[in-house]
Amino acid sequence: MVEDILLSEEISSQIDEHLKELLSKSKTRCVLLLTRGGQVIADRGFKKTLQVHSLSALLTGVYNATAGLAKSVGENAFTEFYLEGKKWNIYFKTVTNLLLLSSIFSESSILGLVKREMKITTKDIQEIFSKEKETSPEREHFFKKRKNIDHILDNFFS
Repeated sequence: MVEDILLSEEISSQIDEHLKELLSKSKTRCVLLLTRGGQVIADRGFKKTLQVHSLSALLTGVYNATAGLAKSVGENAFTEFYLEGKKWNIYFKTVTNLLLLSSIFSESSILGLVKREMKITTKDIQEIFSKEKETSPEREHFFKKRKNIDHILDNFFS
């Protein structure tokens, strides 16, 4: 069964503000907060020519493949990953063991600046989820889960 993550409006708007700030300060073109399964939790920036859902699936595939690579060299995980192209670059950073933050930027952006701002935004998002856990201990997770519609329909017609 596949589950989708649903954030409350309050958490979603807090994350959105941090992504806007990241986009502005780092001079990146697009930032994505993704689950390791490829679900887009939040996105900001220029996406006109990007197919965000396809891109997120590919990005998380690459990221998850690096987890296997990390294990093969004796690491628990790689928390950061950088891909460099002729015109575009991609930088990933782990937010939690479930979420990752990805930034797509051009050669005119400075990698050190992108990394610094991603680190700040990652900590900010971690704090949001940490506070949510503290203020809502009755909830099992800091986000709600929604069952896949196929599973609901299967149960309904059974």
